[in-house]
This record gives sequence, structure tokens and C-alpha cells, in this order.
Amino acid sequence: MPIYSSVVVTQTQDALATAQAGYEQANDAFVQANSAYTEANLKLNLTGGTISGSVNVNSNVGIGLTNPTANLHVTGTIKDTPILSITANATYADNAAGKVIFTNTSNAITITAANAATSGFSYTIIRGNTGDVIIANSGVTRLNSASITTMNVNQYGAVTVVYTATNQVIVFGDFVS
Repeated sequence: MPIYSSVVVTQTQDALATAQAGYEQANDAFVQANSAYTEANLKLNLTGGTISGSVNVNSNVGIGLTNPTANLHVTGTIKDTPILSITANATYADNAAGKVIFTNTSNAITITAANAATSGFSYTIIRGNTGDVIIANSGVTRLNSASITTMNVNQYGAVTVVYTATNQVIVFGDFVS
């Protein structure tokens, strides 16, 4: 059973904004705001745990600052994992969009470009060691190298795979056929 408590968030000349805060389960806290006022400040302080769900915001959002000046204004470091380090055969499509796939193995591996759900994206493959890196395809046609059945990335080379359609790719970079 949910436990609620109503609190006054802010009082303005236009309206009185109120919110309900509480929890439904041991680890599920929430804040639900009800206001006729068009702007409100919501500050979340979290010690441990995770904030999840969705928030609809019609103004600027700040992380690490109180007065954001852009739609998303972050002070501090944003962490992303754009590099996928692999040591075995793998198949990629839109699950690698915008990523760098790095191989640093002396063993030969095959990276397969597969049929994708979307188009208009790319990923880059970098070979960092002596192991052959072969680019194969499954369900896609290589537009600029359709007659080449095996593409081997040069050692310390980079190859980019661009999806022009869900089943068509252009491959370019440092490779031998």
C-alpha cells in the first residue's frame, strides 16, 4: 500500500504548487507534482540507489548546476562507452551504431555486418594486433565491394561500415581483399 505525504513545493503569485512524495515499496520513492503554475523547480537528492522512469520536461534541465541555460546542461563528466573491445567473432548491426570496435588479439576473428533494423548509421573497426580481422556480411550487400567475399583489415588499420539501408553497407578504410 502506498504511503503519501503532501507538501507545499512553492507558492507563487499565480498558483500554489503542491506535490505528493512517498514510496510504494521499500526502494520505490516518487514525487508527483500538481501545479497550475507553468514553471517549477524539482531537486532530487539521492543517496545510493537509482532514479528510473521517464520525466516530461518543457524547459531546461541541469545536472550538477541549479540554473541550466540549455535543454540539457551538464557540469561534470558524461560517461559513455563508445569503444567495444572484442577478442572473438561477433555480429554487429545497429547495436554498434556510432561505436568503435577494437580488436587487440593475435587470433583471427570475423566481424559480421548483419541486417539492421534502421539505416543511416556507421561503426568503425580498428585492428590493434597481428590477428586477422575479417569482415563478412550476413543479409546485407556491400555496395562498393560486392565482388569481394573476404575483407581483411590491415594491422593497425581502421575500417568503417556505413549502413545506407537496412540491408546495404558501404565499407571503406584500410583493408586488403
